[in-house]
Amino acid sequence: MNSPEAVRRMGITYRQADHWIRCGWLRPDYAMSGSGTQRQWSREEVAVGERMGALVHAGLTASVAARVARGGPVTQLSDRVLVVCV
Repeated sequence: MNSPEAVRRMGITYRQADHWIRCGWLRPDYAMSGSGTQRQWSREEVAVGERMGALVHAGLTASVAARVARGGPVTQLSDRVLVVCV
């Protein structure tokens, strides 16, 4: 899947996706640096981005959202914080 379609499905902007890629929170199949480089996205990575986008819109920071989005339906963030995605 190409970037315009992927970010539309994720519910985020291209700039957000680019920032999240640079931070290592999203991992497109092909992400070389440079202007005009085409990124391709797997369905699995788009699903991670969709979960991240929803969690950020719900108020989590992007770094926490990335951990939760990759952690499965239940993610323990600390001794006292457990996140359950339904």
